[in-house]
Amino acid sequence: MQPDNVLVGLIYGVECLLVVPLHLLIVVILLKGKEFRKPTAYRIMTHMSIIECIQMLGYLFGSIMSFFQSQIHPYFGRIGGAILSAGWIGIILFTFLLTVNRLIVFSDFKISKLSEKKFFNWMLRGVWVTAALIFGIHLIPALSMVYIIERNTYWFEGHEGILVGNLESYFIYAGLFVTFILCMACVVMIIVKRNLFSTQFKVSSGELKLFCQCFVIFLYLTVIRCMWQFGHSLGVLKSEASYIVLGMATEAVGGVNPFLYLLLNRSIRGHVATIFRLHKSPVSSFNVSKHYKIGAGSKSPPRTP
Repeated sequence: MQPDNVLVGLIYGVECLLVVPLHLLIVVILLKGKEFRKPTAYRIMTHMSIIECIQMLGYLFGSIMSFFQSQIHPYFGRIGGAILSAGWIGIILFTFLLTVNRLIVFSDFKISKLSEKKFFNWMLRGVWVTAALIFGIHLIPALSMVYIIERNTYWFEGHEGILVGNLESYFIYAGLFVTFILCMACVVMIIVKRNLFSTQFKVSSGELKLFCQCFVIFLYLTVIRCMWQFGHSLGVLKSEASYIVLGMATEAVGGVNPFLYLLLNRSIRGHVATIFRLHKSPVSSFNVSKHYKIGAGSKSPPRTP
């Protein structure tokens, strides 16, 4: 038994136990808070939070194997790796959907609420079906991931497994690239409309904060994937310690969303404070509409956090 790996397993496990309860708290708030039920952006982010919680199970399985210095059971690591891969695909696709939603809001795309709801409902179902297929594929022995205890990380093994791993990586990079294009389109849309239609086009701070949250998630995912893909060739991943740090940063993907919620969303902070009885004042609602336009005789947009 290697004491260093046991310590790493313990650290990974503690990180999971810290992130998951916070994530579950945010999910409960998003599901129960009336102001979070109708906006499409929050529906997407609720699904994203749920799949991030599920993905943390894969890391928890890995931490258990590192701590006990054992594969436990052949299917233990296989299931953990399948959860991990399905989680990555799901998170990338939900991030893409959230960016599409932001583009619809900022471009003032003419679409009825019913049509928008149906479109994103089908897209959300499609993401879950895709994640389930990825999970099932990785339960096949030849296409599954294995947990390398010496490196404290999951990896693909065998020719078929490496091929599937490469295809997944290409899919993830393609998803990140398209998401980046959409993010840039959102930025251009905001700048152009504010300059050309400054009196008609108004964007609430709440909408901008949701876009910032989406963009930060995209950047973090991109950095993590690039580090795993190119870190060794760039000389960044030289020692076991570097792999451990990168593993912790990868596991922290599940904690980015809760942190951003608490940092950027005053309404969610209010709900958290109310749950823990940090104050007795009622929680202010945070409504996110499709867009805000100001013209002659129209009302000003509501105040947002």
